Amino acid sequence: MVSDMGIIKPLRDRVRDLEFINEEHRKKNGQLRVEIQDKNKLIEELTEKINNPTKKMREQGELWLREVWKTQYNNLEKI
Repeated sequence: MVSDMGIIKPLRDRVRDLEFINEEHRKKNGQLRVEIQDKNKLIEELTEKINNPTKKMREQGELWLREVWKTQYNNLEKI
């Protein structure tokens, strides 16, 4: 009976250690998933800027003035 208790206690300790390790891995896995999602979003944004730079610039208002001047110029030509 003493020998069984000698085996069971270390096994319980080992199970507790493995549960702790598992929980830490789950936390780290969650953090890594969030980091991957953030980086994927950044990659998508950068790819969009590369593939369609004028659209992004319009959204940011950088080409707005060009469009206004082009419209004004076209209106002057009609006169």
